[in-house]
Amino acid sequence: MKLIQDVEFRYNTRVHNVLKMDVQMGLYTEWKSEVSGMCREMLDCMLTYFPKIHYVQIKESEEETEVYFNENPEVICSTEEINRYMKYPDGWHVVNINTSEMSGFKARIKEIISNDMLFKETILEQYKDDKERLAKVLYQYGLMHVFYHEYGHAMDGHILAKRKGEIDNNNQISKALEYNADLFAVNQMCKRFYFDNLNEICIGANRITITPIREEMALMALAVYIFLDLKYDRNRIDSYYEEIQRSTTHMVPFLRQYYIACQFAGVWKGIINLSEENVQNFNQEVMWYLDAYERAEHRQSLLDSPFFIGETSPEIPQAQICWNDIYEKLIPYVSPSVGIGKLSVYNILTKNFE
Repeated sequence: MKLIQDVEFRYNTRVHNVLKMDVQMGLYTEWKSEVSGMCREMLDCMLTYFPKIHYVQIKESEEETEVYFNENPEVICSTEEINRYMKYPDGWHVVNINTSEMSGFKARIKEIISNDMLFKETILEQYKDDKERLAKVLYQYGLMHVFYHEYGHAMDGHILAKRKGEIDNNNQISKALEYNADLFAVNQMCKRFYFDNLNEICIGANRITITPIREEMALMALAVYIFLDLKYDRNRIDSYYEEIQRSTTHMVPFLRQYYIACQFAGVWKGIINLSEENVQNFNQEVMWYLDAYERAEHRQSLLDSPFFIGETSPEIPQAQICWNDIYEKLIPYVSPSVGIGKLSVYNILTKNFE
């Protein structure tokens, strides 16, 4: 519990400092809520880890959450902000966050945390005496995934490659790009946690304690799971498989829940060289957190939810294959310092990555 307190305190301190700096620069008057300040903090962390990446403008509105390229910056920026972007005469990426969507997510988090069943004889029982802070952390991680997802579209060259006609804009390619943006977001969430909390997770010079990382990673996965759960109504779906067939530009939320939740352990394996046993333990921890949520909110186990449809759906490996087919076309548009490459494709028959 000490780590979650430290994480929340440091996060809010940085947001406060970013807000103070931007008030001094005259930028704060353009913001609608705390969302912009929180996203600015996330962007500042990215600039710290990857100093050569592009700076994006952050906006809030009632329009759809998305990232786009703006050729007319003088229309939407203050004088101070235009000065920041002088080195981008052709325009720059803008990340727009839908304020109402994030307000709804925040309210939903509070409702979920108020449900005592979430903490009754479940793995989440350890947080029952600090529900308010838990709610804040879940909201922060949910917003973090939203922002880094949109930022990933910019950093991995999706928007510019489309503008230049290097890739088509068909549904299969769109799903592959959305899949990649989700993976980008998971990677950045894990990396920033690692760098932000080195003092707390390191023992001596070469040892890293696993437990706090595993618990915080599970909270990240739970936050994204809850956010995506708001994007579909199970009571209105007659057939999950027909719902998959009807999806166009994005994979359906329950498939995204599956592949995102399963991604965290693999990312940490790369960051701190987890053993296969610890990878399994990380995945198991995530499943326990998600199961606690399912039992409290939907009165069923995770096994009975649509979550594991992702294990056998061809949609996910199709997106992986499509990404591998197009990624070389994106390379000229990828921001410096941001890695890009082919993916291992999950074989739904052998249940292995190949």
